[in-house]
Amino acid sequence: MRALGYEYRSNLLPPVHVRSFRKTGSHLKKIGPACLAAIVLVTPLRAADVQTPPASADNWVVSVGGMGTFSPDYPGSSKFSPGFMPSLSWHKEGETSSFSAPEDGVDVSAYQSGPFAFGATFGFDAGRYSRNDARLKGLNTVRWTIEPGIFAEYWPLANRFRTRMEVLHGMHKTDGLIVNLSADWVAKYGQFTLSGGPRVTFADRMQMKSRFGVSPVEALASGSFAPYAPRGGGQSVGFGLAQSYDISKSWTGTLYQHYDHYVGPAANSPLVVTGGSRNQYTVGAGLVYSFKMGW
Repeated sequence: MRALGYEYRSNLLPPVHVRSFRKTGSHLKKIGPACLAAIVLVTPLRAADVQTPPASADNWVVSVGGMGTFSPDYPGSSKFSPGFMPSLSWHKEGETSSFSAPEDGVDVSAYQSGPFAFGATFGFDAGRYSRNDARLKGLNTVRWTIEPGIFAEYWPLANRFRTRMEVLHGMHKTDGLIVNLSADWVAKYGQFTLSGGPRVTFADRMQMKSRFGVSPVEALASGSFAPYAPRGGGQSVGFGLAQSYDISKSWTGTLYQHYDHYVGPAANSPLVVTGGSRNQYTVGAGLVYSFKMGW
């Protein structure tokens, strides 16, 4: 069993695009610490990398790094831009770092026994700002937010096949409920770790409305989109893949690919149908450096 806070895992979340650094500097000053703690990169470590010399009760393995990404400018966008995601995670020396997929939120396990674990998790939504894309003129801003929630995961096949559910909710009154379901097959081949599997996302009416809806006032102001009031339901289906390589005992490199296909209310949004895309791709590549620290 792992006690609350015994291991911190950070994972890859929606990136802050490079051009956003130029246009939203005041926002980044406020969210910088949150990004560092909440934005993620999956970094599988081999047990051999954290077990020499014999572990001390006061030693931890800290992993820091970052990933360059190329992803849609906002949900439903057909345009892509580069971004960057810092990475930070740590775990007790002598304990093998538990697997986490790039799409996982930031976890703090409250309970773990055998193949089952649950606890708190946190996501991050980079928001949608009309000043970053002329196409969004007249539409309301969707502010960045931290998305606290809970997670549960179960391994039907130990160290091979994992299923996971996350339930998240943003912190603004215009944010709604999000449910992420995923399954991952994990395979290790020497220094390589390959993982991936299907992804499904559901969202309630409020979440759909703020990300994919167009109010009559917005429709009039934009002149490009018809009014649209989506219901809650399925948002997307897709898959995620990650390939990690232990370059040395200290360095790990990771390639990442993610695909979402919008369905239901999200797919029928004017932001998607009119000049947008139901197909959303993200690719990334990054490096993580791991070292021991005594506290």
